[in-house]
Amino acid sequence: LDRETGEFVRATDLGYQDLLDVDATTGAVAYREGVMPQIGVELEFCPSHSGFKSWRAMAYSPETEAFYIPLTLNCQRSIYIDVEQVEGGGN
Repeated sequence: LDRETGEFVRATDLGYQDLLDVDATTGAVAYREGVMPQIGVELEFCPSHSGFKSWRAMAYSPETEAFYIPLTLNCQRSIYIDVEQVEGGGN
């Protein structure tokens, strides 16, 4: 996004994730086929629930005019289950 106007500039998929397709010119995202969880069906996806950006700090270099962002390249394999929602039973 443009820092002054907030308008979209461009999107870049680094190729480490397999959940979304990103339109580089509009920034629109769409889930890829087969990545929506289904009850009782194993699903493997990247990044994991923890995401790619972890606790390590990012940095900016005025010399290179670049941000340096440490990534954690984790994937995850999950099986989702049906959970009864009970008032006061959690989030």
